[in-house]
Amino acid sequence: MKKLISSLKRFEPEHSDLKLPGVEPDFVLDHWHRLKAPRLVDQGRLISYFTHQIARRPSDLLSHTRRVLFHVSLKDQEGVYGALLDLYLVLGDKGLGLRERMLVKAAGYLSDEQKTLFSSHQQSGIFRSQSLPPSSTSVLGNFFTGTSQLVSKGGQVAPELERSVLAHARELLVYGQVEQAQQMLEDAVLADPMDPELNGELLEVYRYKRGKEDFLHMRALLEGTETAVPEQWQEVADYLDEAESK
Repeated sequence: MKKLISSLKRFEPEHSDLKLPGVEPDFVLDHWHRLKAPRLVDQGRLISYFTHQIARRPSDLLSHTRRVLFHVSLKDQEGVYGALLDLYLVLGDKGLGLRERMLVKAAGYLSDEQKTLFSSHQQSGIFRSQSLPPSSTSVLGNFFTGTSQLVSKGGQVAPELERSVLAHARELLVYGQVEQAQQMLEDAVLADPMDPELNGELLEVYRYKRGKEDFLHMRALLEGTETAVPEQWQEVADYLDEAESK
């Protein structure tokens, strides 16, 4: 099956209605060059795939965009809202053009309350500390049942997401895939700089690699942003300076 998918290289329109049993979403999407997800894969499996992708790499904007458009194609109102909310949460006040385009696509499947939420926060962005209409499909927001207050621990990512990212990053480190683990942790910290465990794990990677260049690049990206463990960032900066001077 992998060989079949690889041989297609780039799916043409006539392939979009094929029903290939056993096709895994990641095999398909690795060779898919369109924003709209293919209809090659069972809907439930695609929903699960996008959910796990967002949990593993919150800043994967391609997966966010595909997920929104996929739920729009299903006319799935709850799925559209959850997917769009996750995109807004990870972007904050960045990516205005993308947020505006996705809101236009999704508007027909949002309640008046939800549309007002997104449209009124286009400039300021949406953050986890706000009171939001609840969602059962959001990955980056964890809601109490029966309330519209987003669970927030100082702005931290929901615990389910935190565990997923940390567990996967640590698994990659065990198998020596340090660069991949670093990228995953960097994405997660950029999405939620107030998470102490994600910060700590990333800083340990920089310390282990003595990766001063990567460390300085990440620090520049976070400039002006409050982080959970500023003293640890300074400790690693001092360590890398000392290591470089030896």
